[in-house]
Amino acid sequence: MANASRGLTRPGESGDSVPWDGRGAESQCWGRCPLARLMGRVLAGRESADRVMGEVRTVDVLTEATGIRGPFVGRTFGPMYLPVMFPSNEAFLGVFDADLELVRKVLPSDWLHPVRTRPGRAAVGVSGMYFPTHVRPDPAGGQSTCPAYGEVTIVVLCTPGRPAPPLLPLLEVPSRPGWQFHVFPVHVPVTTVQAWESGRMIGNAPKFVADMDFHLGTRSCVVTLDEGGERILRLEVRRGGWTQNEDGDLVFYTVQNEQLVRTCCRVVGTRQTRPGPGGGRLDLGEHPIADQLRALDVSSTPLAVRTYLRHSLTLPDGEAIGPARRYDGWLRGEEKEHGTLLVRYDDLPPIDVNSVVWDHGGDPALPYQTSAAS
Repeated sequence: MANASRGLTRPGESGDSVPWDGRGAESQCWGRCPLARLMGRVLAGRESADRVMGEVRTVDVLTEATGIRGPFVGRTFGPMYLPVMFPSNEAFLGVFDADLELVRKVLPSDWLHPVRTRPGRAAVGVSGMYFPTHVRPDPAGGQSTCPAYGEVTIVVLCTPGRPAPPLLPLLEVPSRPGWQFHVFPVHVPVTTVQAWESGRMIGNAPKFVADMDFHLGTRSCVVTLDEGGERILRLEVRRGGWTQNEDGDLVFYTVQNEQLVRTCCRVVGTRQTRPGPGGGRLDLGEHPIADQLRALDVSSTPLAVRTYLRHSLTLPDGEAIGPARRYDGWLRGEEKEHGTLLVRYDDLPPIDVNSVVWDHGGDPALPYQTSAAS
C-alpha cells in the first residue's frame, strides 16, 4: 500500500503507540520550541504573512509518488488512479468541543481515543474546502485535470493507541510524537456525484451530495451547507492569527468492509491559526445531521480556527490496519448528479460553479483535459 513506509503501527503493535516519522506539519511549525515559548508565540507572536509565504516550498507531489494505484472505475467516472493532487484550494476550519462520552461512541474502534479539551469535553472539527480543480495521474505518465467541487468535513479529532493529555495534541508539539492528532470523518458532504462515488468506492469515506454556498472574503470565510432543502450548518471562520508554513501528513480513518482504513494525506501550504472563541461561529440547522451534532452538544464558538493562504492536498491510497465497527455515515439512497455550488468573493456577484463545470460540452463523468506524458 502507498502508506506502508510511513512508519506508523497497526492496532496492537508496539504497545498500540504510533511513532511519528518526523516529517509532519508540526515539525515545520514549532521546531523544538519548549511549551512555554510555544504559548508565548500563540499569545503574542505573529510572523509576516508575506515572508512566510515566500518561504513555502513549491512541490509537484505527483512526481514524488512512490506508486500509482488503480484503475478504479465507477458508474459516474472513468478509469481513476491514485494519488490525486488538489493543487490550489480554498480551505478553512474550526475546532469546537462536544460531550466526551457521546463523541467516544461515534468512533468505530476502541483503538481510537477522542482528543480531550477539558473534563468531559472532546474536540470536533468542521472545515470547508473548495477545490477549483484536481489532477489525476495515469500509468503512461500523463495527467487528467478534473472539474471543481466543494466539500465540508465534520470530524472527530482523535489519537491512536492511547488517550492523550487534554489539549496537548492541539498544540502540535513535535517533541511529543505519540500525541499528534488524527481525524475520523463523521460526515463528508460534497457537491458532485463523482466525488461522492469515488470517495465511497475508495475507503468508504462517508460522503453524500449536498448544496454549498461559499463566501471567501478578505476578513472571513463562510460556508452554508444544505441537503434536501434543509439547512445542516453554517460555518464562519475569521481570518488572521500567526502565520506558518505546513508540509506534512494529515492522517484520517474510515471503515470499509468492517476494516479500519488509515490514509495519510500530504498537505503543503501556508496557514494562519487564531485561538479563542472570537475566531468564528458554528450555527446548526434543522437537518437530521444538525440534530445529531446538537445531540453531541457541539459548541457554537470555537476553541481555535485556521485559514489557509495557500493549500494543496494529495490523496493517496489507504491501508487496512485492523477490525472496526461498521460505519457508513449519512445514506440517502440514490445521489443526485450534483449539488448547488456557489462561490462568492467579497462584494462580487456569486459564481455558479456548476454552470461552468457542466457546460464544457463533454461527458461530465470524464476529465476536462488530458495531457500526455512529455
